[in-house]
Amino acid sequence: MLSEAAVPSISIPDLETLATSIHDDTAFVVLTEEVLRGRDIGRISTLLANQPSWSDLPFIILTSRGGPDRHSSARLSESLGNVTFLERPFHPTTFISVARSAMKGRRRQFEARTRLEEISRLNETLEERVAIRTAELQRANRVLSEQIAQREDAEERLRQSQKLEAIGQLTGGVAHDFNNLLMAVLGNLGLLSKYVSHDPNAARLLEGATRGAQRGAALTQRLLAFGRRQDLTVRAESDHAAS
Repeated sequence: MLSEAAVPSISIPDLETLATSIHDDTAFVVLTEEVLRGRDIGRISTLLANQPSWSDLPFIILTSRGGPDRHSSARLSESLGNVTFLERPFHPTTFISVARSAMKGRRRQFEARTRLEEISRLNETLEERVAIRTAELQRANRVLSEQIAQREDAEERLRQSQKLEAIGQLTGGVAHDFNNLLMAVLGNLGLLSKYVSHDPNAARLLEGATRGAQRGAALTQRLLAFGRRQDLTVRAESDHAAS
Protein backbone atom coordinates (compact mmCIF):
# COMPACT_ATOMS: atom_id res chain seq x y z
CA MET A 1 0.00 0.00 0.00
CA LEU A 2 2.83 2.45 0.81
CA SER A 3 4.55 1.66 -2.47
CA GLU A 4 1.33 2.25 -4.40
CA ALA A 5 1.06 5.62 -2.65
CA ALA A 6 4.66 6.44 -3.69
CA VAL A 7 5.85 6.34 -0.07
CA PRO A 8 9.22 4.52 0.12
CA SER A 9 9.52 2.08 3.01
CA ILE A 10 11.54 -0.82 4.36
CA SER A 11 10.39 -3.90 6.27
CA ILE A 12 11.91 -4.60 9.70
CA PRO A 13 11.77 -8.19 11.07
CA ASP A 14 11.85 -7.44 14.82
CA LEU A 15 12.02 -4.70 17.47
CA GLU A 16 15.77 -5.10 18.00
CA THR A 17 16.46 -4.38 14.35
CA LEU A 18 13.98 -1.53 14.45
CA ALA A 19 15.88 0.10 17.35
CA THR A 20 19.08 0.10 15.29
CA SER A 21 17.32 1.26 12.09
CA ILE A 22 15.62 4.39 13.42
CA HIS A 23 17.53 7.59 12.61
CA ASP A 24 16.83 11.31 12.34
CA ASP A 25 15.63 11.01 8.73
CA THR A 26 13.06 8.29 9.50
CA ALA A 27 9.63 9.64 8.48
CA PHE A 28 7.37 7.37 10.53
CA VAL A 29 7.11 3.79 11.84
CA VAL A 30 4.28 1.31 11.29
CA LEU A 31 3.92 -1.45 13.88
CA THR A 32 1.37 -4.17 14.50
CA GLU A 33 -0.18 -4.68 17.87
CA GLU A 34 1.00 -8.29 17.88
CA VAL A 35 4.71 -7.45 17.58
CA LEU A 36 4.42 -5.20 20.62
CA ARG A 37 2.36 -7.50 22.80
CA GLY A 38 4.46 -8.69 25.74
CA ARG A 39 7.68 -7.31 24.26
CA ASP A 40 10.19 -5.02 25.92
CA ILE A 41 10.31 -1.70 24.08
CA GLY A 42 12.66 -0.03 26.56
CA ARG A 43 15.44 0.35 24.01
CA ILE A 44 13.12 2.13 21.58
CA SER A 45 11.72 4.29 24.41
CA THR A 46 15.24 5.33 25.39
CA LEU A 47 16.02 6.12 21.76
CA LEU A 48 12.90 8.28 21.49
CA ALA A 49 13.64 10.02 24.80
CA ASN A 50 16.98 11.14 23.35
CA GLN A 51 15.52 12.57 20.15
CA PRO A 52 16.64 16.07 19.14
CA SER A 53 14.42 18.90 20.34
CA TRP A 54 12.80 19.27 16.91
CA SER A 55 11.93 15.56 16.55
CA ASP A 56 8.75 13.70 17.55
CA LEU A 57 8.85 10.50 15.47
CA PRO A 58 5.31 9.36 14.51
CA PHE A 59 4.20 5.75 15.13
CA ILE A 60 1.21 4.08 13.47
CA ILE A 61 0.08 0.99 15.36
CA LEU A 62 -2.22 -1.42 13.58
CA THR A 63 -4.58 -2.90 16.16
CA SER A 64 -7.03 -5.78 16.10
CA ARG A 65 -10.76 -5.14 16.14
CA GLY A 66 -11.67 -3.18 19.25
CA GLY A 67 -8.12 -1.90 19.63
CA PRO A 68 -5.82 -2.38 22.64
CA ASP A 69 -7.21 -2.06 26.13
CA ARG A 70 -6.93 1.26 27.91
CA HIS A 71 -3.89 0.19 29.92
CA SER A 72 -1.99 -1.02 26.84
CA SER A 73 -2.81 2.07 24.79
CA ALA A 74 -1.72 4.34 27.64
CA ARG A 75 1.56 2.41 28.03
CA LEU A 76 2.31 2.61 24.33
CA SER A 77 1.46 6.30 24.15
CA GLU A 78 3.74 7.02 27.10
CA SER A 79 6.60 4.92 25.73
CA LEU A 80 6.39 5.89 22.08
CA GLY A 81 5.00 9.41 22.34
CA ASN A 82 3.48 10.36 18.97
CA VAL A 83 1.17 7.35 18.40
CA THR A 84 -1.82 6.86 16.09
CA PHE A 85 -3.90 3.69 16.49
CA LEU A 86 -5.52 2.27 13.34
CA GLU A 87 -8.02 -0.55 13.85
CA ARG A 88 -8.07 -3.45 11.42
CA PRO A 89 -9.60 -4.21 9.09
CA PHE A 90 -9.30 -0.83 7.37
CA HIS A 91 -9.69 0.44 3.87
CA PRO A 92 -6.37 1.11 2.08
CA THR A 93 -7.42 4.70 1.55
CA THR A 94 -7.73 5.14 5.31
CA PHE A 95 -4.25 3.75 5.91
CA ILE A 96 -2.74 5.91 3.17
CA SER A 97 -4.46 8.96 4.65
CA VAL A 98 -3.05 8.21 8.10
CA ALA A 99 0.42 7.57 6.61
CA ARG A 100 0.34 10.81 4.66
CA SER A 101 -0.76 12.72 7.75
CA ALA A 102 2.18 11.23 9.64
CA MET A 103 4.48 12.09 6.74
CA LYS A 104 3.13 15.65 6.61
CA GLY A 105 3.69 16.12 10.34
CA ARG A 106 7.19 14.69 10.08
CA ARG A 107 7.95 16.97 7.13
CA ARG A 108 7.12 19.97 9.34
CA GLN A 109 9.59 18.62 11.87
CA PHE A 110 12.25 18.38 9.16
CA GLU A 111 11.51 21.99 8.23
CA ALA A 112 11.90 22.95 11.87
CA ARG A 113 15.22 21.10 11.92
CA THR A 114 16.37 23.05 8.86
CA ARG A 115 15.37 26.34 10.46
CA LEU A 116 17.14 25.41 13.69
CA GLU A 117 20.27 24.53 11.74
CA GLU A 118 20.07 27.85 9.92
CA ILE A 119 19.59 29.69 13.21
CA SER A 120 22.55 27.79 14.64
CA ARG A 121 24.72 28.80 11.69
CA LEU A 122 23.53 32.39 12.00
CA ASN A 123 24.32 32.32 15.70
CA GLU A 124 27.80 31.00 14.99
CA THR A 125 28.29 33.72 12.37
CA LEU A 126 26.91 36.33 14.75
CA GLU A 127 29.14 35.12 17.57
CA GLU A 128 32.13 35.24 15.22
CA ARG A 129 31.21 38.76 14.11
CA VAL A 130 30.67 39.82 17.72
CA ALA A 131 34.07 38.36 18.65
CA ILE A 132 35.73 40.19 15.74
CA ARG A 133 33.95 43.43 16.59
CA THR A 134 34.83 43.04 20.26
CA ALA A 135 38.50 42.54 19.35
CA GLU A 136 38.36 45.63 17.13
CA LEU A 137 36.78 47.67 19.92
CA GLN A 138 39.40 46.42 22.37
CA ARG A 139 42.17 47.43 19.97
CA ALA A 140 40.53 50.83 19.42
CA ASN A 141 40.17 51.23 23.19
CA ARG A 142 43.84 50.43 23.71
CA VAL A 143 44.84 52.95 21.01
CA LEU A 144 42.53 55.55 22.57
CA SER A 145 43.95 54.86 26.03
CA GLU A 146 47.48 55.26 24.67
CA GLN A 147 46.51 58.51 22.96
CA ILE A 148 44.90 59.80 26.15
CA ALA A 149 48.03 58.87 28.12
CA GLN A 150 50.23 60.60 25.54
CA ARG A 151 48.01 63.67 25.62
CA GLU A 152 48.08 63.78 29.41
CA ASP A 153 51.86 63.42 29.34
CA ALA A 154 52.13 66.22 26.76
CA GLU A 155 49.83 68.42 28.85
CA GLU A 156 51.91 67.73 31.96
CA ARG A 157 55.08 68.58 30.05
CA LEU A 158 53.44 71.78 28.81
CA ARG A 159 52.42 72.73 32.35
CA GLN A 160 55.95 72.11 33.59
CA SER A 161 57.35 74.13 30.69
CA GLN A 162 54.95 76.97 31.45
CA LYS A 163 55.95 76.86 35.10
CA LEU A 164 59.62 76.99 34.19
CA GLU A 165 58.95 79.81 31.75
CA ALA A 166 57.08 81.76 34.43
CA ILE A 167 59.87 81.14 36.93
CA GLY A 168 62.43 82.18 34.31
CA GLN A 169 60.53 85.38 33.56
CA LEU A 170 60.21 86.17 37.26
CA THR A 171 63.87 85.35 37.86
CA GLY A 172 64.95 87.43 34.87
CA GLY A 173 62.89 90.38 36.04
CA VAL A 174 64.26 90.22 39.58
CA ALA A 175 67.81 89.78 38.30
CA HIS A 176 67.41 92.71 35.92
CA ASP A 177 66.19 94.98 38.73
CA PHE A 178 68.94 93.74 41.04
CA ASN A 179 71.46 94.31 38.29
CA ASN A 180 70.38 97.97 38.09
CA LEU A 181 70.79 98.33 41.84
CA LEU A 182 74.27 96.78 41.68
CA MET A 183 75.24 99.17 38.91
CA ALA A 184 74.29 102.08 41.16
CA VAL A 185 76.12 100.54 44.14
CA LEU A 186 79.29 99.85 42.16
CA GLY A 187 79.16 103.28 40.60
CA ASN A 188 78.91 104.93 43.98
CA LEU A 189 81.68 102.71 45.38
CA GLY A 190 83.87 103.80 42.48
CA LEU A 191 83.21 107.44 43.29
CA LEU A 192 83.93 106.90 46.98
CA SER A 193 87.29 105.33 46.17
CA LYS A 194 88.47 108.79 45.01
CA TYR A 195 87.85 110.28 48.43
CA VAL A 196 89.22 107.55 50.70
CA SER A 197 92.43 106.71 48.89
CA HIS A 198 94.41 108.49 51.65
CA ASP A 199 92.77 106.38 54.39
CA PRO A 200 94.05 102.74 54.24
CA ASN A 201 91.33 101.36 56.55
CA ALA A 202 88.55 103.04 54.61
CA ALA A 203 90.08 101.94 51.32
CA ARG A 204 90.24 98.33 52.58
CA LEU A 205 86.60 98.38 53.63
CA LEU A 206 85.61 99.95 50.33
CA GLU A 207 87.51 97.24 48.44
CA GLY A 208 85.70 94.52 50.39
CA ALA A 209 82.33 96.09 49.62
CA THR A 210 83.26 96.30 45.94
CA ARG A 211 84.20 92.59 45.82
CA GLY A 212 80.91 91.67 47.46
CA ALA A 213 78.99 93.75 44.92
CA GLN A 214 80.95 92.12 42.10
CA ARG A 215 80.03 88.64 43.41
CA GLY A 216 76.44 89.78 43.46
CA ALA A 217 76.87 90.92 39.89
CA ALA A 218 78.17 87.47 38.90
CA LEU A 219 75.14 85.87 40.60
CA THR A 220 72.89 88.25 38.72
CA GLN A 221 74.39 87.14 35.42
CA ARG A 222 73.64 83.49 36.27
CA LEU A 223 70.07 84.38 37.19
CA LEU A 224 69.68 86.26 33.93
CA ALA A 225 70.99 83.22 32.02
CA PHE A 226 68.46 81.01 33.82
CA GLY A 227 65.75 83.48 32.95
CA ARG A 228 66.81 83.20 29.29
CA ARG A 229 67.49 86.88 29.26
CA GLN A 230 70.47 88.56 27.69
CA ASP A 231 73.38 88.75 30.11
CA LEU A 232 74.04 92.24 31.40
CA THR A 233 77.60 93.24 32.17
CA VAL A 234 77.97 94.98 35.49
CA ARG A 235 80.94 97.38 35.58
CA ALA A 236 82.03 99.89 38.12
CA GLU A 237 81.49 103.49 37.12
CA SER A 238 84.74 104.67 38.76
CA ASP A 239 86.45 104.88 35.39
CA HIS A 240 83.75 107.23 34.22
CA ALA A 241 83.66 109.50 37.25
CA ALA A 242 83.18 113.14 36.43
CA SER A 243 86.31 115.19 36.54
